[in-house]
Amino acid sequence: MNGLQFFLGLILIVITPQVNFQTQKNKTEAGKHAIYISVCELEYQAESIQIKIKTFTNDLEDAIHNQTGEAVSIDGNPESTKVNNLISEYLLSHINFVADTKKLELQFKKRVKESDATWAYYEVKNAEDFKELEVKNNLFLELFETQLNVVSVSYNSEKKFLRLDKNKTKDILKF
Repeated sequence: MNGLQFFLGLILIVITPQVNFQTQKNKTEAGKHAIYISVCELEYQAESIQIKIKTFTNDLEDAIHNQTGEAVSIDGNPESTKVNNLISEYLLSHINFVADTKKLELQFKKRVKESDATWAYYEVKNAEDFKELEVKNNLFLELFETQLNVVSVSYNSEKKFLRLDKNKTKDILKF
């Protein structure tokens, strides 16, 4: 494990669970919080890939509004097709994966609200083995200068991490 992998693992294991996701008391400060971070977990399973994306809910609402001009509340019905489509359109316009030379087609499965965070779940069906994975993640960079996007990729028995930000929005993992 190299130093970068250790650092990113530390972020995922130690820092991320302790991030003070905005509480109801703090909502008076309209979307301000101490850290701007998203976590994306990709797990390759035989013939499918499971992807989970965790974001601050208020950041996601602000980004959707910024992109579409439409105000959205994610607190409502998790089955809302309109809200789910807006979430997915935003996320998929800022995150993509290319396995070898084939762009992965992510299919939205569901969203889950957890405290002040929102998880979006995707699946790639009929996934093939790959040797190289290009990851692009520029979530919320249009809103926050200090945004950090952490990506965790589990492929067979290997787990690798990427730290993407305004200076580096894309990287390639080799397996």
